[in-house]
Amino acid sequence: AWLRQSDIVKLFGLEYEFPDWFGPSPDSGAFLSRNLLHPAFIYPLSWRLLLAFALVFSGFAIGIWARELFVEAENLPFPMQKMSAETVLVLTGEEEGKEGGEFPSRILCSAAVIGFLYGFALYALPFVYQSWTGQYRSFIPIPWFDWSSQIERFLPGAFLGLATDLGFYTLGFVLPFATVLQMFIGSFAMWVIGAWLTVYLNPPYGPFDWWFTGMPVQTGWGRAWLYFFTTPYIGLGFAAALMPPLFHSRLLIRAFSSRARSLKERLSDPVPGGKWTIIVPIIAIIIVTSALFIFFTGDFFMEYPWVLPLFIVVPFINILLIGRGLGETGVTISVTGVTNIIYYLVKAPTAVWMAPQPGAISGGYGAPAPSEWLARFKLAQLTETKASSLLKISLLFLPIATVVSFLFMQVLWSMAPIPSEKFPGPAIFWPAEAAITCVWIKGREAGLFNVPNLVYAFIGGAAIYAFSYFSHLPISLISLTAGASQPPHFALAWFIGGIVALGLRRVLGKEFWGRYRYILAGGIALGEGIAVTLGVSIALIINSLWTLPW
Repeated sequence: AWLRQSDIVKLFGLEYEFPDWFGPSPDSGAFLSRNLLHPAFIYPLSWRLLLAFALVFSGFAIGIWARELFVEAENLPFPMQKMSAETVLVLTGEEEGKEGGEFPSRILCSAAVIGFLYGFALYALPFVYQSWTGQYRSFIPIPWFDWSSQIERFLPGAFLGLATDLGFYTLGFVLPFATVLQMFIGSFAMWVIGAWLTVYLNPPYGPFDWWFTGMPVQTGWGRAWLYFFTTPYIGLGFAAALMPPLFHSRLLIRAFSSRARSLKERLSDPVPGGKWTIIVPIIAIIIVTSALFIFFTGDFFMEYPWVLPLFIVVPFINILLIGRGLGETGVTISVTGVTNIIYYLVKAPTAVWMAPQPGAISGGYGAPAPSEWLARFKLAQLTETKASSLLKISLLFLPIATVVSFLFMQVLWSMAPIPSEKFPGPAIFWPAEAAITCVWIKGREAGLFNVPNLVYAFIGGAAIYAFSYFSHLPISLISLTAGASQPPHFALAWFIGGIVALGLRRVLGKEFWGRYRYILAGGIALGEGIAVTLGVSIALIINSLWTLPW
């Protein structure tokens, strides 16, 4: 609904090219009404909900397949799931029977208190202040301190700041320092040096007048993506996604063959139905999504029938790459842009871009993606939970979660417009996502889809990977690319967290830090999560009150 009436979409002249099954028309008034029960929402919500339920089963099936490769066969570390598992084991008392069993719970509780106190000041205190004064005031900027206007005298166009959520810092506790360092380098190179060069090399304000003095990152982030960084990032992403399989083709072939044998012989932690639990949902979702695609796009599918095999194969490659990224570093990289390239080359109409892809087995529409199932299965392995239990609890809570989420979304939207000061996340990232979408659809016509930049970035990324491969240096193209996708405000927090982790490791000892760092990070996240919940609860109460007649 926001996308169809956004300024970026209007800039490209696309506001009336999006179909009504995708989202309410700007003329319907549905977005301005801030009411999810508006009639214009019924059609786009209905088919998405039905597809979400179907994608639960297909995501589970593909997640089981990926689990056999990355969890059972390779036993990758999955650092983020390790943190969650340690937190769960402490909370459920599983650590108490071990040597020093009470100590982990003390660490978890102490860290949770720290996370709660800080999270309360960050997220809940503004609403407490509003309950007393009637005015909302954020005492600590959410989601970051923005220093871009302070450095523009020396680096005009550059973005720099620091995230205020402790979760970004604790990421440096659980990821290898080399990973967070390279993520910071990738972000700094793109959004400090690269953004500055776009202004420095094109005085006084760069092409398209994208930058102006005193511009905050909330404005500049989407503009920079729109005018400069979409195509280079696509090229870099393709290199990060395609080079590892190219250089390790034997391992990839072995992985597929071993999966075939695994499905024939056994399933570790078997689920009811065996191999048919994997095969049937995948075939069913391919049929369902193909039917929806044909229904929504008319003759396009009949004109280009060769796209169907690509839409089926690419998501499986995507799962292999995402699974390895999650398993080794906690960072994800995908190749979903391949389908965008197909649409771009055949000059597909806007409706085709918005339709569910045939064989959309990579998740979406609110359903857990296969990569999310994979992460859950690793967490289940670490906590000795059956995969079938995960499926049962997901099916039990999916309808409940859908209804509750709908109600909370309506209440939150009634509190304030989205995007707005109270919802800064959408104000920052929605324009960037809209810019990328529009550049794909009409970038050629607007002169923004710079194919040479895409090629140069791909060559540069491929060269980096080849150099690291032959030199055996610990350079991770995936980490660099993941960092380039995020503003320095987040990447700097990761880097600081990594430095703090090195210091704590030296002070507390390698063995102690290796055992308890996950619990420390999980405790901070737990405490901050409680504070967020409290803050949201206070906000809902405040905004539900009205003046009584007496």
